[in-house]
Amino acid sequence: MKNYFKNNIKYLRKIYKLSQQDLGKKLNKDYSTIGKWELGERTPIMKDMVEISDFFNVPMDKLLFTDLAVDSNVDLDNEIIYKLNLLNENQKKVILDVMDNMCNTTKEDE
Repeated sequence: MKNYFKNNIKYLRKIYKLSQQDLGKKLNKDYSTIGKWELGERTPIMKDMVEISDFFNVPMDKLLFTDLAVDSNVDLDNEIIYKLNLLNENQKKVILDVMDNMCNTTKEDE
């Protein structure tokens, strides 16, 4: 089974528009560590894998064993998450209300 981690971390970092230094700050790692992960020279320890999975909101099995660049659902999910992180709390509440309404409408249509 192929391990896609090194490609996926770079792919996700670019989707989130983060430099290696930016991602390193968010994960409390030096930018050179991020670079070594992306080159496949090092592999994160389990604690770091959990943090990466949580940060990018990607299940660990997908992070490791799925080519996320080909998985279009991940693109959309991550774009939504990235844009939500740009909003303030009031804007997030408005989006949540819209999503609740959409979900309720979908249930009624079934």
